[in-house]
Amino acid sequence: MATKTCPECLFEVDEKEAVCPDCGHVFQEYEDDGFEAVTEERHWTFGNTLIALLLTLLIVALGAFLYLNGLKWPYEDAKRYYEEEKTAYEQQVAEYQSLAAQASAANDVLDAKVNELQAVLNSGEEPMDPYTSASATALLQRVREIRVNPPVIQATLAPTPAKDDIFHAKEIRETGRIIDQQRFSLYQQVANLQIPDYSRAIEAIDSAYASLQDSIRQKKESEGVSKKLKELLDDYVNFMNGYMEFMTGYNRSDPDQIERAEKLQTTYVNYLKQLRAYDVNKLSETDRNYYNAVTESVSRMMKAMNLQEPEVVR
Repeated sequence: MATKTCPECLFEVDEKEAVCPDCGHVFQEYEDDGFEAVTEERHWTFGNTLIALLLTLLIVALGAFLYLNGLKWPYEDAKRYYEEEKTAYEQQVAEYQSLAAQASAANDVLDAKVNELQAVLNSGEEPMDPYTSASATALLQRVREIRVNPPVIQATLAPTPAKDDIFHAKEIRETGRIIDQQRFSLYQQVANLQIPDYSRAIEAIDSAYASLQDSIRQKKESEGVSKKLKELLDDYVNFMNGYMEFMTGYNRSDPDQIERAEKLQTTYVNYLKQLRAYDVNKLSETDRNYYNAVTESVSRMMKAMNLQEPEVVR
């Protein structure tokens, strides 16, 4: 093998070498074009590698950008759907709770009135007219029948998605569907829930309460009433109880009932004549109070039953 000597370090190298492997000296015959060509070739190869790497990174970044943006739109849509369903459900829960609270408050007012009247009935005090007690008891039974209890419903909290990010749009949308089902179920349960109107029942209770109290007071006051007047007024009250009971079921096409009604009317007229024979202004205060209490009580009951006094005594 032919060799040559490096002029710098005197190292023996192969004749074909362009660069001394010991000291790096470039032999003269390669300085103009040979070494530069090798160097250029090496630089060109490195540049291409760098460009290829940069292009690869750019493509990867662009792909990631497009991929993530492709996931972003379904996520935002699912998120919006979930939030809308959650808001609608929570509003419906709040509406139900408000209705239930109002219904409960209405029941509390009615119950207080019922307990007030029941307490008088249970007090042991006797009314002058037993009809007032029987009427009050029957009224309380009717009131208890119309009392409405609002449904007891457990309105659950709206669920939240287990994971909330762009990679879980499907699960977020599914959570929204679950909330929608809860909202529909709650709607079905409370669709007919209304605030009960107990105003007429409360008016009737107040009226019965006042009548019962008046009747109890009349009973107490009757103890000092003159015997003759008391007997007349007590007989009158007993008769009127029977008269009003008959008139509530009076059949005007039944001959027997027509005959009985005529007899009752005659008796009614006789009682009124006896009562009006008294000059109320000349009665003692005790007698006058008892007289007025009895006649006013009977008139109130007659009015409540839409009954009229006989025309003959007007």
